[in-house]
Amino acid sequence: MQTVRRLGGTLGIAVIGSVVLLTPHHPDRVGTAEAIAAGSGYAAAAFAVAVLAGAGLLTLSPQEGKDS
Repeated sequence: MQTVRRLGGTLGIAVIGSVVLLTPHHPDRVGTAEAIAAGSGYAAAAFAVAVLAGAGLLTLSPQEGKDS
């Protein structure tokens, strides 16, 4: 479980960092803040998708007659 958490955190930081770096912005404080806001928006959207996927997986019931 610990490995999955570390991998998820590492990938999350990498994706957010990539979005921030690839977002065109001016090299001043305001432009950097806008790029970080864009990265945070993508992170929030990814989190919402993960929550919905997790909720969908939790509502699945095991099939009748199958061994787990």
